Amino acid sequence: MTIGTDINELIDNVDDWEFPSAAARLALSLVLAIRDRDDDTTRDLMMRINDLMTAYANSKSGKLLASVPNFLMMAAVSGVAGLISDEPSLRAAVATYLASEGTTTCPDTIKSRLLETPGA
Repeated sequence: MTIGTDINELIDNVDDWEFPSAAARLALSLVLAIRDRDDDTTRDLMMRINDLMTAYANSKSGKLLASVPNFLMMAAVSGVAGLISDEPSLRAAVATYLASEGTTTCPDTIKSRLLETPGA
């Protein structure tokens, strides 16, 4: 996809759930661009992520979720989580990060909720 791609063309030719997944792949590239302070690449990636998420928000699935904005955010986060869960090296890196002390900067009440085991 290139910047300025016709959103309707994307919507017509791509499975709705591919948009958050593709945006997640670009988000990983964005991490490196930000780390390297590459402003041009950062800007380009942000525009491409915006195009993908705009296409998703205007797709059939996205329109169903658009009435509740947090569902759109959950779709984006699910794209990232799916990408990480499918790649063993990313899963290992995330596990190491989460196991280290002081990696979460959120308040203790939220941190304890985030670290709860689902179904426990």
